[in-house]
Amino acid sequence: MVAASDCPFDFKSKRDRIAEVLFACKITKCFGCDRLELSVPPNDDGDNGLEKSEDKYKSGVEADDDDDGNHRQVMEMNANHVCGDGYGDVEALNDEIEEESQFYGEVLRIKEFLDNHEDSDALLIDSLTRLQLMPLSVETLKATEIGKSVNALRKHGAKEIRNLVRTLIEFFSSQIEDLNNFRQFFLQAQKFEQSL
Repeated sequence: MVAASDCPFDFKSKRDRIAEVLFACKITKCFGCDRLELSVPPNDDGDNGLEKSEDKYKSGVEADDDDDGNHRQVMEMNANHVCGDGYGDVEALNDEIEEESQFYGEVLRIKEFLDNHEDSDALLIDSLTRLQLMPLSVETLKATEIGKSVNALRKHGAKEIRNLVRTLIEFFSSQIEDLNNFRQFFLQAQKFEQSL
């Protein structure tokens, strides 16, 4: 993230190679101590892939002597210039991550409360209503397993609680069904693309 905000042009030009190196790493055992460590497979040239230097770039300027070389230098300097907007994007991302972690924590707190539902029905209704108002994703449903806690209240004595539970279970089921439909559509699209 820092590289993308500090030098966006350089990052864009090298991100494919960075991703290739990251995903080509393998876990190997150290010969001396049998400890697990990451190793980078060698390139076709025999080097380890990390020391690859590109001769066509020298300090942000293309090495060829085109007339537009100066124009390219100005473009790269402008692209690599850190402006206030980049920091705003980073701050917005940090705020979003913080909000999501607080949201996740709230779902876990409600789950714990539902699992220990010896308290009054009013508090239970309040927790279920709050859960109903939250925009829950399938990832949150799976990670927190809130569906199991809600499902355990299906046969509760209070009719209002049963209705809230039924509504939540229907919502959870529709979320999962939508995800499964999307996955099936995506797999069919991939198969169709491969057949061409």
